[in-house]
Amino acid sequence: MTMKYLTTLLVFSLGVSSASAGFFDSLKDSATEQAKSSAESAASDAIGSDAASTLSQAASMQSMVANAVDTSKQLQSLLGSNPELQSLLTNSMTSLAQKQDYIALQDINKLMDAKLTDEQKGLATSLRSDVEVLALKRQLPDSGPVTAATKAIQGGDYQGAVAQLNTVMKSGTLTDGQKQLVSSIISEHAPTVAK
Repeated sequence: MTMKYLTTLLVFSLGVSSASAGFFDSLKDSATEQAKSSAESAASDAIGSDAASTLSQAASMQSMVANAVDTSKQLQSLLGSNPELQSLLTNSMTSLAQKQDYIALQDINKLMDAKLTDEQKGLATSLRSDVEVLALKRQLPDSGPVTAATKAIQGGDYQGAVAQLNTVMKSGTLTDGQKQLVSSIISEHAPTVAK
């Protein structure tokens, strides 16, 4: 067992609802502090209009993280006392906070593979979309296809997102980690596109 899994089980054994509520609130506070720090650092390095753009991007990232945390908090309350599902959700948010976006998405995908109610599945789908968009914006250089893919995901246009992400994959400029992230998102949405 990994240390991350053992830590998560310990948190849940101490009291799922109160520990999780505190965990998500701490996660949101941490994300806010990271965004402020990044914005201040970037603003001190940037000059003129670059500073405004950098601050706007940092605020946008902070908002996306806050949305993902809020959605995960709602989902957590619907998952009840199932330690396996609670663990996957908590691990995904911990990975997201540590900017391990690929791992966060893998845990969310495992959660979505479980037998969920329609309401749980709806929130899990929304969470996955939030995390996919955040991951693409954090991990890839800003470009037309990346922007189009994130907008498509946000709008539920998975066919458009897959087409744009295939363009990104063909660019030949991605690192191995970026390729892994993009191909993971494509493979998650390819069955939806095929239907």
